[in-house]
Amino acid sequence: MSEENILKQIKKLDEQRQVLIKEIEHLDNRSCEIWDDIFEEEDSEEPDIELIESLRTKVGEYELRMNRLISQDTKLEFQISSLKHKLKRSQGV
Repeated sequence: MSEENILKQIKKLDEQRQVLIKEIEHLDNRSCEIWDDIFEEEDSEEPDIELIESLRTKVGEYELRMNRLISQDTKLEFQISSLKHKLKRSQGV
């Protein structure tokens, strides 16, 4: 694989990582907002148990999604690292 192709592949993978990172951050922020709603509802005069359970389910779904995205990000990070190592070897570094 030529140096140019390696660099293109690194760039492509890095762009994919950036998209994943933004999605993870979005889910994390949304999860925090929902937790705030849960705590607020729990502290209310008459907590709506069904609403609390529904919100907890939603947070759980977000957590699962974030974990999948983090796993994908880790794989991309490893691929990028591997390509950078390959690039260094091809340059004789």
